[in-house]
Amino acid sequence: MSADKPRVAVLMAVCNGLPWIEEQVESILAQRGVQLDLYISVDESADNTESFCTELESKESRVRVLQGSGPGSACGNFVRLMREVSTHSYEYIALADQDDIWQDDKLERGISCLENMAADAYSSSFIAFWGTTGQQRFIDKSAPQREYDYLFESPGPGCSFILKPHLVEHFCSHFRDTSLADIQRVTFHDWLIYAFARYHGYSWFIDQESRLLYRQHENNVLGVNSGVKALIKRLRNMLSGAWLEQALLIADLIGMREHPFVVPWRRIGPRGVIFLIRNSGKIRRRLFDRMCLVLILPFMMLSIFRNNHKYSNQ
Repeated sequence: MSADKPRVAVLMAVCNGLPWIEEQVESILAQRGVQLDLYISVDESADNTESFCTELESKESRVRVLQGSGPGSACGNFVRLMREVSTHSYEYIALADQDDIWQDDKLERGISCLENMAADAYSSSFIAFWGTTGQQRFIDKSAPQREYDYLFESPGPGCSFILKPHLVEHFCSHFRDTSLADIQRVTFHDWLIYAFARYHGYSWFIDQESRLLYRQHENNVLGVNSGVKALIKRLRNMLSGAWLEQALLIADLIGMREHPFVVPWRRIGPRGVIFLIRNSGKIRRRLFDRMCLVLILPFMMLSIFRNNHKYSNQ
């Protein structure tokens, strides 16, 4: 780290964010202990978000809006930002959602952890909050990493990520010839980035502390797993086979299509299920999640067979 304040590029993907984006931008620009520039990519929106961002850019020298509309998904939008923003003059790259609130030492804390742990990437636990009710809930994401957890879960929300430029450059180089249409088949950019980094040998630190208020509302792509409705939604996602589809897609994209750990469960069946159950300790960080996985996998297999489900990348 240089003797001066570290330079940080903050990448924000935006779509229909007008109700929350002003508060989030204020919390980003108020970060202490860093020099930062905020880059915004706006997917086509129906609430004048584009106009807000353009006006913001005209008033604030640290804000830059990418030209043209984003590709139409959160994952594609973040990959677009990583591809188009030159990272050479920055020491750190941070990702930001449009609707959260950052504590003023979020970046300072994350950078300190990165340097102290000699890590290439950082993510953190967070405080989920519901603006309509004022309810808050601390979510600890810091359970110990497992050998292949990156194929099956993210290390926390992407809005907590801080990455070293060499990791971002390798990510972009790896996906240089991959179309955004293919990348957008991945639902969660945080899962893809984490999987790429871990598989390619980068060190990832997950912070037990939180400097992030992670807003929950009906427009969240996924949100925190809280309440009966959220639990049912996730169970349906798993039972349908969509969860394993995403895991296989990510494995293919990062270069693990023929990996010895992936091949046994590429075609989900009794052998694949038994393989995943036997290796549950390698694929989920929390004991509770491993126990749930062992219980759910047989029912997922039956559900897939019943619906004549076929993976799109077999």
